[in-house]
Amino acid sequence: MRLPLTLLLLIVSSSMFAQRSPREDVFISGKITEEGSNVPLEYATVSFIDRSKKVITGGITDEKGNYRIKAPVGIYTVRFEYISYKTKTLANQKLFKNEQLTTISLAIDSESLNEVVIRSETTEVQIRLDKKIYNIGKDLTTGGATVSDALNNVPSVTVDVEGTISLRGNENVRILINGKPSAMAGFGSTDALRQLPADAIDRVEVITSPSARYDTEGTAGILNIILRKEKTLGLNGSFTASYGVPLSSSLSTNINLRTNKFNIFNTSGVRYNSGPGNARFENRYRSEDVVNPLLIEKRIYDRLRKGFNTNLGVEYFITEKSSVTATGFLRIGDNKTITTNKTNEFDVLDDLAVTRVRTETEDDTSYQLSLNYINNLNDNGHKLTADFQYENSAEVEDALIGEVTVFPANEPLSSETVVNDEEEEEYLAQVDYVLPIGENGQFEAGYRGNFEETITDYTLKEEVGTTGVFELNENLSNIFTYNENVNSLYTQYGNKFGAFSFLLGHVWRTQG
Repeated sequence: MRLPLTLLLLIVSSSMFAQRSPREDVFISGKITEEGSNVPLEYATVSFIDRSKKVITGGITDEKGNYRIKAPVGIYTVRFEYISYKTKTLANQKLFKNEQLTTISLAIDSESLNEVVIRSETTEVQIRLDKKIYNIGKDLTTGGATVSDALNNVPSVTVDVEGTISLRGNENVRILINGKPSAMAGFGSTDALRQLPADAIDRVEVITSPSARYDTEGTAGILNIILRKEKTLGLNGSFTASYGVPLSSSLSTNINLRTNKFNIFNTSGVRYNSGPGNARFENRYRSEDVVNPLLIEKRIYDRLRKGFNTNLGVEYFITEKSSVTATGFLRIGDNKTITTNKTNEFDVLDDLAVTRVRTETEDDTSYQLSLNYINNLNDNGHKLTADFQYENSAEVEDALIGEVTVFPANEPLSSETVVNDEEEEEYLAQVDYVLPIGENGQFEAGYRGNFEETITDYTLKEEVGTTGVFELNENLSNIFTYNENVNSLYTQYGNKFGAFSFLLGHVWRTQG
């Protein structure tokens, strides 16, 4: 009996030794990205939890959103976390060998914020195949500022005192709002942008080499301003007021109401600005008859800018990945500028001093209706979008130009009036399809229809002597009608291999 008992003890000891021996380890890898944008999330956390709810091991992602973690073989629930993003888990993962898990996309979780977090944000730059993307940070330079002020912080972009936007010193730049032409920048005016608060911007895309997706209008390039669309549940909003010297005042509101199925949002603003200014020009001319005549011009500006704009939209969520949005935009502007030119011409034969006053008023009204459909087919950037937009803009510029000779005699000269009445009507239909291929490749195709009519009525009347009677100058007055009907199909493919990237595209276009 002793022999079987000894054998039994040996078997039990062997079994206990086997249970205490270390388990085999495996390497688990994968990638974590942001839902919708497919941007890699750096320092995201990955945890391996066993059946007893205990965290066995874990790790974080690198700058490309990738992770590779060593874990004992077993059955785990894998948890993926990132600050202010919704947590995702993969349950009952049988990890008995080296394995690469599916790419995980995390969505922003605005409801998870139950405390105040103070964080410094700065403008980040992303370089894509056809553009540079500047994510506008909430730093001190944009707090309380307007969209125009924020654009001045974007490299290669400048905005002058009149609100004119230049790209690399060239004013011939195409302005898009959310990827499409907008009444906010109708007739090249950017008054509405100077009323919107800077924190209304999500990002600015600087497109200096437009791909097949965009129109070729704008020799300097394209500025695509992407506005925020609040997603926080419940009722929330903001109110901004500013005052500056010389008189520069504005009020703006941003209100949002979000439910599980609807998102209603409105942004409105008013402004009242006075912009005085002056300039001095001195010119010397050389002539065979007159030696070194001198011309000195002093220019005084008195500008008054008043305006109102409002944007109201409703977004309906069809599914978690698809939605349809209807928006309406209205802009009203009332501007007045008085420019006084005092010219002194010093000549060895005769001196002359003339004062010229130009009083110009500008009234403009624009409204825009748009309908947008978006379907994110997956979390890796595969999506389909469709847009329809109608816009109507009217602008009337009325100028009275008067001159008087100050020296050698104080005598009035003939005056003239100029009226420029411009009306624009535009329809836009666009469909875009985006298909990511691999990690860096992307295929795009789409249709764009643009149908536009612009009527410009230019009238010039000249005073008969100094009688106060004005007659129409038929040689310079005219009515010009411009029609443009464009249908286009485009396709393009881009990819990146290390430091080398390329973008190939083609456009089929009919124009009438």
